[in-house]
Amino acid sequence: MGVKGLWRILQEAQEDVPLEQLRNSVLALDASGWVVNMGLRSFFYRVRNLVRAGIVPLVVLDGRVPQEKLSVVAERRWKTLRYKARRLSYAQRKKMHEDPCTIRPTAALTQVLKGLGAPVIRSEGEAEKLCAWLDQRGVVDGVISGDSDALLYGAGTVYRQVCTRPGGVCKRIQSRDVRAWCGLSRWSLIGVAALLGCDFLPAGVRGVGLTKALKLLRQADPRNKRDLREFLKPFFQGQDRKHLNLVLDEFLTPPALWDFVHTEMLEPDIYAFAEVTNRQWGWSPKQSLIAIAPVLIRWHLEGEETRGVEITPVSSKGISTTCAEGRGLRSGKSDEFDPEEQSIRVIAKLEGEDSEKSNCHTAKAEGTLAEVEAGKESEIPSCLTVFWRLRSHGIEVRVRTVEALESILIVYAVKRIENV
Repeated sequence: MGVKGLWRILQEAQEDVPLEQLRNSVLALDASGWVVNMGLRSFFYRVRNLVRAGIVPLVVLDGRVPQEKLSVVAERRWKTLRYKARRLSYAQRKKMHEDPCTIRPTAALTQVLKGLGAPVIRSEGEAEKLCAWLDQRGVVDGVISGDSDALLYGAGTVYRQVCTRPGGVCKRIQSRDVRAWCGLSRWSLIGVAALLGCDFLPAGVRGVGLTKALKLLRQADPRNKRDLREFLKPFFQGQDRKHLNLVLDEFLTPPALWDFVHTEMLEPDIYAFAEVTNRQWGWSPKQSLIAIAPVLIRWHLEGEETRGVEITPVSSKGISTTCAEGRGLRSGKSDEFDPEEQSIRVIAKLEGEDSEKSNCHTAKAEGTLAEVEAGKESEIPSCLTVFWRLRSHGIEVRVRTVEALESILIVYAVKRIENV
């Protein structure tokens, strides 16, 4: 859960960022918050929307709960399970209360992530600790987490309250802004956590509130671990000082990393996804294909093939463009205006398009073509709505997505169509 009241302290340093600005970013995702608070289905939709927005979510799963946090996690888990305590035996309730470190990601969660093709890594301890370390090393471009501990672990950029719907925004907090606007360094934030209380030191210091803690830390302004320990020593005596040393070691010791870190999307596994969605939510193969279609299309637009799925663009709105047969790289828009080249780009009919397409759309394309041949370059929007047809093992679905024009032009090379 993080430090009590820390997000309120850092309000001045946070800013709203459109999700669109995070396109092509690799973000470490602390999965525990989304899975626990919203459930597996909502977790799937949110990760899927991140992929659709052009973001690579590196999903980090929690490992074994640190010894210092066992009592807090046990109490939190017990409160969550109280409503169904009557259905559990005494032995089960006792195990859940006393041994929360046995929590492990379910097979359904890992299979959903495999279906999405999202890279996954398992932490040895706290997921946000590994997320922050990856951000420190420049492996990722930021951390998605609702846990303020990520900043204490050393994350440079944290995204919270992420709205993954199209046009959504999120709140971004950067460590340099925290220093500039709030006057708090990472060492000061750890000191605030120790004084006010956190997951590893729940009690905090009696008689020290938020205002006093901030005043003391801003005056002391510790610059390293030694300065911070010397500052906190007078507040902790006896056994509490031992707990303090454990907390400092937890926040300042780098995590153990045994797995190779993938920072690129993997091929989506439609078979694994269809199996788990049928077992968990009773979805038919068609429903599963519709749900995962945005991920398959994103993989398709990266120039990759998805086994068992045929993806074809049917029509588009917002710009008259031809996506021709075959793949290939295409250079960006030229600075010089070439009417003949533009006449090829603005043809609206798609190669292999069905007869369902209306004549009015073709007529619009011919009008645009005439304007270009006359030397008038049409205004080209940055995005267009594309209607896709997906086929897999006899199942056909049609979906609509909004794609960046540059993505379409990179994946599909245009082809001259005569007698338009």
